Amino acid sequence: MGGTFSRLNYSDRIKNYLSSNRKKRKLEECDDEEFFGQYMNPKKRKMVCTAKYIYKALFLDGQEYDIIVDVLDKEWKLHKIYLQQSPYFASMFSGSWNETNKSYVKIEVPDPNVTLEALTVLFGSLYPSDEVTLEPCNIVAVLAAATLFQCEGLIDQCADVMLQTISPLTAVNYYNAACQYNLTEVKQKTLKFFNINLINYFQEHADRLRHIGEDLMAELVNSKDLCVVQMEFSLYLMLRHWMFLRLHPDTVSSNPDRPDHSYEENYFKERSLDEPEFLLTEEGNQFVRIFRGLRLEHVIIHVEDFNNIIEDRIIPHTWLYPTLVSLWHQVLHNENMTESDSLDVAEDVFYAKCMRLGRVVVSKEPAISWRWNGFMMGLNLVWCLTPQYLSVKRHRQQVMPNTFARNLVCRITVISQDQQKQVTAEQCSGIVKFSLVRFEEVQVMDLTKDLTYPITISISLLISTPNSKPALPPISTITIEQPPPAPVSTASLTA
Repeated sequence: MGGTFSRLNYSDRIKNYLSSNRKKRKLEECDDEEFFGQYMNPKKRKMVCTAKYIYKALFLDGQEYDIIVDVLDKEWKLHKIYLQQSPYFASMFSGSWNETNKSYVKIEVPDPNVTLEALTVLFGSLYPSDEVTLEPCNIVAVLAAATLFQCEGLIDQCADVMLQTISPLTAVNYYNAACQYNLTEVKQKTLKFFNINLINYFQEHADRLRHIGEDLMAELVNSKDLCVVQMEFSLYLMLRHWMFLRLHPDTVSSNPDRPDHSYEENYFKERSLDEPEFLLTEEGNQFVRIFRGLRLEHVIIHVEDFNNIIEDRIIPHTWLYPTLVSLWHQVLHNENMTESDSLDVAEDVFYAKCMRLGRVVVSKEPAISWRWNGFMMGLNLVWCLTPQYLSVKRHRQQVMPNTFARNLVCRITVISQDQQKQVTAEQCSGIVKFSLVRFEEVQVMDLTKDLTYPITISISLLISTPNSKPALPPISTITIEQPPPAPVSTASLTA
């Protein structure tokens, strides 16, 4: 029994071996292909890189430091070999300075913009690391620290971040920093941002408007690229609002979305008539150069606007007097002009004397038409916007009966913006010259497909040749004779 069992068992084992051997070959053939694929595509495992290790061990933990730098009453355990990437420290350690061979250095910081958080970013940027984290809320402080220690690479990174993050929240700080630390490109882009949004956005947001300084406002008011939404009188109203906010920095509107301007209006209008106009007072003198940038000949072209300016008693009457005389001189000139009169003016004269007009179009429509109300030297211009073009039509005469062609010069800029109020698309016509007879329409600009709504339309327009103001004596030298007293009747004396 035992032998038989053994033979059967042995035979079964042979069969099992042969069967399993065939399966094994098939499995090995299959596994070879799979393993080869895995061999060519190994699994990736993230390891702690050398840069991160050095950053943590040497900078964050301060291991093996060879110098202590005391800045803003905080001690930093650092390493000269990394600090020497900064020309500031390179000069300190390689020259004949007292600090050259010292292991403890105290540095005075004259710039109040430098903060401890910014110093952490700056010193950390000198050590090996994957990236430097720059936040818009802290970027000016980092820029100040980078400028102090002459780290050009970090300065360039700050400028790049600033260019990408200009918004109503950051624009004022970025402009001031660009002026202080000589960032030309950042200054130019923030100026462009303000030129587009000063009246379109900041006028209705007192918490942003109040922080615009006198130097910046003076530059904007005099800018040829300023987008004046509606007409020049809108700029006057914005300046009045801004001036009040600068004088009363703690004023808070009860409804920021719909500010109430009645208090500031009364503030200027209710001043005593015995006092001079506000800009002639000691309090208002600081704003004179800003209001000088107003183009008064385009501010006082509507009777209600003119009345408001007189009642506000902000602008001195000595400014208005020559402007009114010049305007009347221009009216007389236009009434007697001929069809041959052209508008051949130099570019700088055009930008200095043109009307600044603007409009915001919220949605895309088949066609939308409008006109800017006010005295336009006998012209009645109707503007029409379609998705394809912008045109202007000379409608019926308003005042002057001349029927011949009138020459005009304009420059048109159309702008689309994102939620940060940054420009996403822009189209400019350049200076365009054309003439219009009554009821004639001219297409002045073809629009590109890149524009998205809402869009801002800014137009610089010259409708008559600027004339030099007639030579007039100062108004203070002009005397007005008092009328003689009325004769007293004999009857009244007898009575």
